[in-house]
Amino acid sequence: MPKAAALLRPGGTLALFWNSTELDGDVQNDLDAVYRTRAPDLARAASGERRREPTYANDLDRSGLFEPSVARDYAWARRYARDAWAELIQTQSDHVVLEPERRVALVRAVGAVIDSHGGSIAVAYSTHAIFARVTAG
Repeated sequence: MPKAAALLRPGGTLALFWNSTELDGDVQNDLDAVYRTRAPDLARAASGERRREPTYANDLDRSGLFEPSVARDYAWARRYARDAWAELIQTQSDHVVLEPERRVALVRAVGAVIDSHGGSIAVAYSTHAIFARVTAG
C-alpha cells in the first residue's frame, strides 16, 4: 500500500481491476476433471477458487493511506470456440510456466472437453474494480 500511495500524485486514484469467471456446471465439472489429471497444481484455480474476492478494499481502507474505497462490478459474457479458449488459457501465467509437453497435453484435453460440449463454451465474467483516492498528505 505505501508504494502504491507514493506513486500517485496528491488526490490521485488507485484503480484495481480483475476478472472472475463462471462456466456452466457440466463444463466446469468436466474441466475440473481434466485439471485434476493433467495439472493438479492448477486444479484449484481452474475450479473456481479465482472467484473468491480478494480483500484489497479492506486492506486499502485500513491502510490510512487512501480515502474509503469504492467497489464496482461489471457483468458481461463471451462465448469461446475451442481454439480461442486454448489461446486464452495459454496466456495465463500459471499455464505459461508449465513444461511445454504438459501444457500441450492439458490444452488438448481442455479442447476435447469443449468439443464434447458442442465446440464452444459460454463464459460469464464479472470484472471487479476497486477505486481508492490517495489521502491528501
